[in-house]
Amino acid sequence: LRPLLGRPSGHVTALLRLCFPVAVVSAFLNNTPIVAMLLPVSETWAARSNLSVKVLLMPLSFASMLGGMCTLIGTSTNLVLNAQIKIDPSPPCKPFHLFAMTPAALPTALAGLALLALLAPAVLARRAPLGSKPEAGRASATSAALGKGYDVSLNDAAQAAAQGLGKGSGGGGGGGGG
Repeated sequence: LRPLLGRPSGHVTALLRLCFPVAVVSAFLNNTPIVAMLLPVSETWAARSNLSVKVLLMPLSFASMLGGMCTLIGTSTNLVLNAQIKIDPSPPCKPFHLFAMTPAALPTALAGLALLALLAPAVLARRAPLGSKPEAGRASATSAALGKGYDVSLNDAAQAAAQGLGKGSGGGGGGGGG
């Protein structure tokens, strides 16, 4: 896979190099194992190429879905639909052949891949870095929303749960009822 991925000049070219082959393979194989196999490859490639891995992973998943919709065997949804059409006594259409979805799905997949490559770096790059602590931002945002006098820490709930203070309140746990 290294010769195919190469050394991209930025996130857009990296996404094009990663997503197009993933979409082609996903048209004929199950999406989940493809994404699972490429997660460590993408992480290593991002580190080696000085790219943000968070910009690669979500588009990787979407590319596999876009490719999968192009053929009958590309996604289980298409197979289930085809099976239902086959057993229906008065089907709304003929059962599908392998490339029945391709005329509509291929242009859609190509447009989706182009949009992923162009928009994902801008949208996903705005998120907080992996090493940052988003809990602090959420806690201060919650405190601001509640107003003056409220100091909320997300760790307070975790500490209360760890000490068993949350038992008996609300609707969790076992036992119960009637």
